Amino acid sequence: MLPYQKKFLDYLNHEKRSSHNTIMAYERDLNIFDNFIQKHLGNQLDKTSLENLTEDDIQNFMTQSILTEKVSKQTVNRRLSTIKAFFKYLKRKKILRNDQIFNVHNMKTDKKAPKAISPEQVVNILTKLKPPQQGASMAQKRDYALVLAMYGLGVRISEALSLNIKDAFSDRIIIHGKGDKERSLPVPKPVRSALEDLAKERGIEKGNEALFVNARYFERLTPRAAQMVLKRIRQELGLPDHLTPHTLRHCFATHLLENGADIRTLQELLGHASISATERYLAMDAKELKKVHDTSHPLNK
Repeated sequence: MLPYQKKFLDYLNHEKRSSHNTIMAYERDLNIFDNFIQKHLGNQLDKTSLENLTEDDIQNFMTQSILTEKVSKQTVNRRLSTIKAFFKYLKRKKILRNDQIFNVHNMKTDKKAPKAISPEQVVNILTKLKPPQQGASMAQKRDYALVLAMYGLGVRISEALSLNIKDAFSDRIIIHGKGDKERSLPVPKPVRSALEDLAKERGIEKGNEALFVNARYFERLTPRAAQMVLKRIRQELGLPDHLTPHTLRHCFATHLLENGADIRTLQELLGHASISATERYLAMDAKELKKVHDTSHPLNK
């Protein structure tokens, strides 16, 4: 563990009131950085070594992350953001100062939006996933409800996993998104029905309100565990690898847009702080735009 790392995580928890998943992500990124730097410098880290880290050290960490771990540039940029947040905390608390860290820039990434699948394909997936009326396991009901909720509500995977049993019985759900921004989402009837069915199967357990849990220990699913659930679903149903939780969120937005929703409404539903984020999210390539124009514009009819 890095020097002052525990203090930083406590700060995120008690002062910034970050979510559990956010804190876990910060801790994971810092542990990876710690392991690399210790090997790179060849000794145990202390205050002085943190103060003496250079831009080259950080750039080397970013490059090696891609070469040795085969992670994406987006993942590397997230790790850099974590490192900067850590050093910003150290500077603000007057523990130490190393401004070189803030001179390191993100890697350039392809901002192309994830490829959406058609509404018919989504319906086909949900039909295959729908549990039998009799004898369905909790895991079957959970997997169906999770996919349906991500597509029907357009929530991030972390937001879906934060749902509690009480949320299953409401026509509107309060979601706490990025930056603890709160939004109220209407719950479509099929989504509510699936959530209620799961909640009844899940049962009430004192001290454990989580709706989406693992079937063995009844612990709240982590984003990584949920990713593995979706990977298994892809394999069982023969679905493409690009079908991820983020793809389902993108499908939610794209299908609403195709059916006449305005971008401001989508911004609110998706929980984006700025309209530009929504515009990037819903970016279409030139062929798709031409196809929409050819089929939708009055002059082309």
